[in-house]
This record gives sequence, C-alpha cells and structure tokens, in this order.
Amino acid sequence: MISELNQLNRFNSSDEGAPAADGSHEGTINVLRKVLIEGYGDKQPAGWSILFQEIDSIVLQTANADYCYKISPAVSYSAGMNLQGYDSMTSINDGVGRMPDYSSAGPKYSTNTPPTTPILGAEWVIFANQYCCYILTSSICSFIGLLDSPAANANCVSGGFQGWNSQNYDRGFPIGDGYFSAWIRAIGGESFARARPKYYQFNVSKQKPEGSSNLLFQCGFEINGTTAYFPGMFGAMLHTLNTNIVDGHNFYKYTRTGGSDASNRGEVYLCYL
Repeated sequence: MISELNQLNRFNSSDEGAPAADGSHEGTINVLRKVLIEGYGDKQPAGWSILFQEIDSIVLQTANADYCYKISPAVSYSAGMNLQGYDSMTSINDGVGRMPDYSSAGPKYSTNTPPTTPILGAEWVIFANQYCCYILTSSICSFIGLLDSPAANANCVSGGFQGWNSQNYDRGFPIGDGYFSAWIRAIGGESFARARPKYYQFNVSKQKPEGSSNLLFQCGFEINGTTAYFPGMFGAMLHTLNTNIVDGHNFYKYTRTGGSDASNRGEVYLCYL
C-alpha cells in the first residue's frame, strides 16, 4: 500500500455544502479553514489546527503540531497570498525562525519575496491530509506541509513569487521555471534550503513508492544528499497515464492550463482516497 502520508483527500468547490470563495482574501481563508479544520457537508476535515487567525490571515499547524504555516495577504500583489513558515509563534504577527525571512510587503517581480498562492475564486480544488495541503488553480499548484523525507522536520512552503498580474499568475510548482520557489526547513544539514527548478527539474524520482505501479514514480529532489518527496504527488514513467486508477488507487491528473509560459505544461498525478 502507498503510505498514509502519500494518500490525500480531495476537496472541491462542487462538493455538497462546500464553502464559496469569492475572489477575496477572506473567502480564501474561509475555504482553507473549512477544508483543513472544520469540514463541510459530509466531508471530514483534513485534521489540521488553527493557532491564530484574523479575517484575512491564518496560522495553521498539521497534526504533528511542530511547525507554523502562515497565510496572509501579499501586500504588493493583490492577486496572491503569502506563504511563510515559523518554528514557533506567539501571535499572528510574531514568531521565531521565519521562513523565508522576507517581508510580506516585498517587491513584485522579485525572488526576494515569500512564495505565494492565488486568491481562490468560484472554482477550486484542494488535496490535503493531516500532514500536507496542495492548493490548485489553472496556473499554479502551491504546497504547505511536511515532505516525505528521512530528514527531521522537513516542513515546506512552495508556490510562485509575486508576479505579473491576475490573468497571468506566477509559474508555479510543479512545472515552474524561474518564477517558483520552495523553502524547506531543516533538510540536508541546512537551517533553510531553497529549491528553484528549471523546466521539470523536479522530475520523477528513480525510486517508486512501495506498493505502487512501475508506471508511477514519486516527485521529489535531493538537497545535500538528502532526498525529499512531495507527498502523494507522482509522475508517470511515460509522462502520461491512460487511466485514473492504478493498483486500486485514485489519481488526479494536474496540468497547468493558465498563466504565463505556455511551453511548460507537464503532468503530475495526485493520489487520493
């Protein structure tokens, strides 16, 4: 069987009782709160907890409760929300070990800003479990949570950096070029490690997860000799699958269809229950 960490739950705006996102910071925070903490309709929440919250910002923790993930408005970029991590926090604005240690009001079009995730509109898809969360739109896939890695506390925030405009959002994980950044806490002997791929540099790994088909390989990378894989995210050996079910597991194909850089359009597959 694919491990618990690598099995995600699928949440959709079309689910019965799903919260509506209205293209605002507040609506995006409400969707994340319903998906990760409260649940909605007959959907059970992913199993996270809230440490601090305001109407347009939130600090989240996974079931491990060993790291803080802050999501807040991107001050210089009205179409996005910042993703930052902290070792610990005493309030929604104060904490220790901010990752990355950049101001949330940093400049647009600059790598010296936190990773960003889009403000959610009427249609949204989120994959999450008690350890991690993927937020999908047509132009970006952002991630917060624990990586599948032997490294201790390999917590990660990833997405685009502040850029372009509402129509052409940052090129984001997993198919990004220069307009994407991933920050990982405590991996490969570093306090913070940053990974910025070129086209499909986050290629499928050489190692497949136990119990999975030979057609599927987990997406990951290596930093200073330490491997790290994105939970539940796989690439296909032949770059595409002709079925949504492999070895009894459901797989959701994600391909960027919006945003800039039309040449970068690879596929990845998210494993869900």
